[in-house]
Amino acid sequence: MWRTIHKLQKTLTDQLGPRRVADLLKNRIDKFKVHIPLLQVICNPGLKERHWEQMSQLVGLVLPHDGSASLSDLIELGLAKYVDKLDEIGGSASKEYSLEKAMTKMKDEWTEMIFTFIKYRDTSAYILSAVDDIQLMLDDHIIKAQTMLGSPFIKPLEDDMRAWCERLTLLQDIIDIWLKVQAAWLYLEPIFSSDDIVNQMPEEGRKFGKEKLIFFFIFEFDFFLFRYR
Repeated sequence: MWRTIHKLQKTLTDQLGPRRVADLLKNRIDKFKVHIPLLQVICNPGLKERHWEQMSQLVGLVLPHDGSASLSDLIELGLAKYVDKLDEIGGSASKEYSLEKAMTKMKDEWTEMIFTFIKYRDTSAYILSAVDDIQLMLDDHIIKAQTMLGSPFIKPLEDDMRAWCERLTLLQDIIDIWLKVQAAWLYLEPIFSSDDIVNQMPEEGRKFGKEKLIFFFIFEFDFFLFRYR
């Protein structure tokens, strides 16, 4: 608006009436511009109740911040002289808000992630498949979460972020162990599917079949815990 009016003042040089209106609007905008820093502070989307309490303590007044509060109300309270210090609180709120959004984004990405299981040959077993994308996202999110934990602005979110980081690490451990055991099972399954081998090693064949069931039960239960914990 200020730039537009500035151009109009030059354009309307020879038109006294319109130029007078442009000058009037320019003066009003100039008067309002001095309140922009305060407006930016109080309209910060990252401000939580704790930040308003900090700002209230700073100015020694209970600052109104509900839907009925207006810029003019805060100007009348004399907040303009505290703008620099209020901006420091607003800056911290913005950093905390960015961390909160990043954590929410990570969690939202997992809602669309699907673990794929395919039937293995003619057996009744289903094996975990196509985990490359999952492992890549896991590595990326673990690094992000650990980096965010090192931020000086993580304090209000530290417990949630630490729990999320531990949850990601748990899932990574589960998948790593799952794939190791699954690889061993895939190697042994064709061997113990042979009647000749089972006849020669009946005890080992019985244990292999039993351990297969235990393996799938344990890891399906672990995934259940991760999802609903």
